[in-house]
Amino acid sequence: MYYNNNVIMKSRSKYDDWKDDYKAKLITAAEAAAKVNDGDKLGQGGGNQIPHGINSELAKRVESGDLQILKIYGGLALKYYDYMKPEYVGRVSLHTCFVGPMERFTMDMGLTRYIPMHLNLIAEWEEYEAKDSVFKIMFSCTPPDEYGYMNRSCFGGLVPRSAITDAEMVIVEVNEHNPWLMGDQFKIHVSEVDYITECNEPLFEIPDIPVTDVERTIAVTIADMIPDNATIQLGLGGLANVIGYELKSKKNLGLHTEVITNSMAELMKEGVISNTK
Repeated sequence: MYYNNNVIMKSRSKYDDWKDDYKAKLITAAEAAAKVNDGDKLGQGGGNQIPHGINSELAKRVESGDLQILKIYGGLALKYYDYMKPEYVGRVSLHTCFVGPMERFTMDMGLTRYIPMHLNLIAEWEEYEAKDSVFKIMFSCTPPDEYGYMNRSCFGGLVPRSAITDAEMVIVEVNEHNPWLMGDQFKIHVSEVDYITECNEPLFEIPDIPVTDVERTIAVTIADMIPDNATIQLGLGGLANVIGYELKSKKNLGLHTEVITNSMAELMKEGVISNTK
């Protein structure tokens, strides 16, 4: 055990040098997928944190019949994997706390179940699921820094620290494209994981959705209602994004949000969002 950001973390290492530890834990994506047994519950986070290489190999195991039961817990899946095909309903079950485009598609075929909750309850949800069966964690992260710390990067909050500590097995997929996010909570040391894979798949980016004339009219109307010094929250989608672009004339806006879209990034760059108020 050791302390990290005032939290006691579980050491999963027998090496003093993290570089030796890294080499010893390095396996292929296929070997990582082989660590999953029928009936295991897999916590995978969401978005770009879902490990692409491992999931591609899990799909091969499902298609071959080698893996009969696959249970995945997370949210906002951005990519389609072959285990999401309709013929695997009953064998594959996805449980999501955040419905994205892939979840909507797979919910219609009965493969995905939506678990409604506040985002701050994700840790309790995963702890609850881990109680009655094997719970394994796998997610994408950055390469380690000079001290052996990796960063859980985008969507890192969807894999709570408590779940990492309590999981029976932790597998990370190192991807050099993942950005390093500020904050000790996003760090995870090589010694905290059981296995490491590497996959430098380019990150999926959600493009700006083309704006309709109706949406622009709505955006202008809403922007007129927002005064200087206001605190805003903008979600995902074309309308929310264009509202952001219509706020460029405002001053000293504050931002409280779970996502950062392109228009919000522009408002930050131009100093419109200052969070001074």
